[in-house]
Amino acid sequence: MSLPGVMCEVVALVMIQILRTSLSRLLRAWRVERLNPGVRVNHPIVWDYDSAEAIQLEAEVYIGAFCEIAVRAQTTFSPVAGRLKIGRRTQVGSSCNIRACGGRIDIGENCIIAQQVSLVAANHEFRLGEIYRDLPWDAKRHGVTVGNNVWIGAGVCVLPGCTIGDMRSWQLEVS
Repeated sequence: MSLPGVMCEVVALVMIQILRTSLSRLLRAWRVERLNPGVRVNHPIVWDYDSAEAIQLEAEVYIGAFCEIAVRAQTTFSPVAGRLKIGRRTQVGSSCNIRACGGRIDIGENCIIAQQVSLVAANHEFRLGEIYRDLPWDAKRHGVTVGNNVWIGAGVCVLPGCTIGDMRSWQLEVS
């Protein structure tokens, strides 16, 4: 087989993989949106979940482009079930990272989650002298709760075990 023939074959295989990945992402997004009518999503975003039923998005929720949202109802790393609930009229800005694996993330109504915010429901345990990536997730400190009418400013990272009450504003302070 000639070099141009091999190149064409390689390009075709790469294109097939790109199309397969794109189609898979579109189908995952379609399923979430079908189960949660009234949600507006500005594609592209990445939905990574094991059960679309573990995702509850109420009416008039808006999710910005380039978000990555992971929800694992079950995982071998934690006995705690992951779930995501976003309340009515909440806006999630672009490029947010929401990880409801090994814990719940509950976001109230009328919230503004600005761009590049990270919400992380679980983290690995920490033990001196051990390899962190081999440790299970912390089953004692997990979950994130955000009350109603909360504004989380750009670039904020909310870690496991954190609760933000109603009508609060969190912003990243840079001096």
